[in-house]
Amino acid sequence: MEKKNTSNFELLNNLTYIYLIIPIIIFLLGWVKLWISIPLSLALIIFAYKRLKKMKINLKKYLIENKKEIIIILLISVILIFLSGIGGFVYQNKDHLYRNAIFSELINNKWPIYISPGGEFTKEVMMVYYFAIWLPSALIGKIFGMKIAYLSFYIWCVIGLFLFLNYLRKYNKNNYLIPIILFIGISGLDIIEQLFCNQNFFDLITSFNHLERTTGYQYSSFITQLFWVFNQSIIPWIGTLLFFYERKLSNIGLIFVCILFCGPLSSIGFSII
Repeated sequence: MEKKNTSNFELLNNLTYIYLIIPIIIFLLGWVKLWISIPLSLALIIFAYKRLKKMKINLKKYLIENKKEIIIILLISVILIFLSGIGGFVYQNKDHLYRNAIFSELINNKWPIYISPGGEFTKEVMMVYYFAIWLPSALIGKIFGMKIAYLSFYIWCVIGLFLFLNYLRKYNKNNYLIPIILFIGISGLDIIEQLFCNQNFFDLITSFNHLERTTGYQYSSFITQLFWVFNQSIIPWIGTLLFFYERKLSNIGLIFVCILFCGPLSSIGFSII
């Protein structure tokens, strides 16, 4: 890849690294022994600082030159995250019930979280889940309460989607909305699976059933993932696109760790890439 193309992503890459490592630092300080977490956290902070210090882009000039595109993409991000149910402003599908419960546990309990004996647990166990995306907002919630936590989580997810859509817009400078429209409107691959199962095509396109429910595997669209499994989607999306503009092996390892904290399937997919 040409260097001039990579340099165009300098600001976006650096902002993405900051977005990825903030939850990791919070996890380290909240879950890992201090003699391990403090040096690792400092290393991540120094890594981010050095990248920002070396950045040559004129931020003010960049914002002025790209003002229209930035405003439109930000507006799209605000609307999509709002409609997804993140933040609790509109209807939430049933998956949000479980994710809201995890978010609540992160806010209301001391870290690391231990579940007391009872029910299926015969002894105290630690809560283990891929909850990285909630950690910045959960920390805010511990200080300012649940309502502010949900608002901050909404903003945090808007920022993540905004970064992702900015990567997409750079793939078509002549018409930056085309890749974004494809992201919003393109379907998953479940229809191919259905056709292989000898389903009638006309019945498929006129059906209101979920295509994902036929087998144990799902090939859902981006929007389906955003509305149902956002905690396993937003960070892996931007981490994967960041990967294409990163050639230092050590940094790719860092990207993998950040994605790993957001779900095993996402990290398996990334490792194959």
